[in-house]
Amino acid sequence: MALAMQIGEVEKSSQDLAEIGLTGISLLDPLSSFDPYGAWRLDIATGLTYWTRDVYLIHGMSPTAGPVDLVSAVNAYHPEDRELVMQCVEEAIANKSGFRFVLRLLPTDGPQVLVKSTGVFRTTANGDELYGTFSQFQAPVRSVAIE
Repeated sequence: MALAMQIGEVEKSSQDLAEIGLTGISLLDPLSSFDPYGAWRLDIATGLTYWTRDVYLIHGMSPTAGPVDLVSAVNAYHPEDRELVMQCVEEAIANKSGFRFVLRLLPTDGPQVLVKSTGVFRTTANGDELYGTFSQFQAPVRSVAIE
């Protein structure tokens, strides 16, 4: 049951923080100030995945140094969603494109949660990789400032 999934080029123009004078900063800090929000990278040649702290936390795991095996990462998804995750990864690699999805994750420390992830293909001096964002899906919340 795919809640939402798109594989291929995402029709959106590129954004550059330098255009507004923001260089040398980490956007993960403000992005994760309300809810866990992380980033990941997959080394295509080795199949090893690297996560930032919040990706571990969403998975219900303690952050550790070093890589996470891609098979272990995919196995954290609901059994019905695992094939969809692999389809996103495989097609993004084959087409040198990207993906985005909202699927079900089974954290090690609690009940099923909805997560959203994006992935983008790129070639670096060290080889091909996918990288992207990862966060727990949250229903929109309206906030009001109290004076």
